Amino acid sequence: VERDLDIGFSLSESERYRLNLMHQKGSIAGVARRVPLGEMSFADLELPVVFKSLACSPRGLILVTGATGSGKSSSVASIVHYINTRFAKHIVTIEDPIEFIHRDRKSVITQREVGNDTQDFAGSLRQVVRQSPDVIVIGELRDYESIQTAISAAMTGHLVITTMHTVDVTQTLERIINYYPDHLRDQIAMDLSMALAGVVSQRLIPLMSGEGLIPVCEVLLATPLVRRHISQRNFELIEEVIKTSAADGMITFNRSLAERYHAGKISK
Repeated sequence: VERDLDIGFSLSESERYRLNLMHQKGSIAGVARRVPLGEMSFADLELPVVFKSLACSPRGLILVTGATGSGKSSSVASIVHYINTRFAKHIVTIEDPIEFIHRDRKSVITQREVGNDTQDFAGSLRQVVRQSPDVIVIGELRDYESIQTAISAAMTGHLVITTMHTVDVTQTLERIINYYPDHLRDQIAMDLSMALAGVVSQRLIPLMSGEGLIPVCEVLLATPLVRRHISQRNFELIEEVIKTSAADGMITFNRSLAERYHAGKISK
């Protein structure tokens, strides 16, 4: 018998809770967490302006990466909110669990929670492109199948937004390629180079005021030069491209830190 139960329930359209029930010392215990609304702007989160151009991409793969607790889910929610308030699109999310609730604005948003709305993560991924989405949000790329689905969907004209637990842009690209066996890596590098729209790696830094955190970001955009380096698996050259492509909107971690410091947001 299962001794743990993880469920979501809504009291109203805007009030949703995550509930985890468990056994402890022979009795039932539970933890409830309110799921917040995802109506956050890039300005609210102090995200770089390049997020707007990524959110306006008609197709492609947007990867938001970082360690646990680095604000990835909030950044993804802000991209979804930006699209939702500006474009008439069908946005389908696959989440385990749903982390932010989105209400329909200009877009129609279908949020599917693994366990409640779909049997399992893999099954929902297989079905998602049949649900007429313009934008697909995958909670996390966690295995070979989810990566394959994300790249395939991006190559067939969808905008795919997802997260990975990697600390910087180069590690993200290498991790994706390394999920595949050796004989497939050249092909997947070519596919990734065509599918990618951009990679944002982020970390949260304490504000100088001591009240809260602020993101610093490394941003890679899929320019023709970047696509060529990815297709040839020259990942060691990517960092230099980011350094020399500020005019295109790319950002290094060091530059992001320096900007926060000179703006008086963080201490040296």
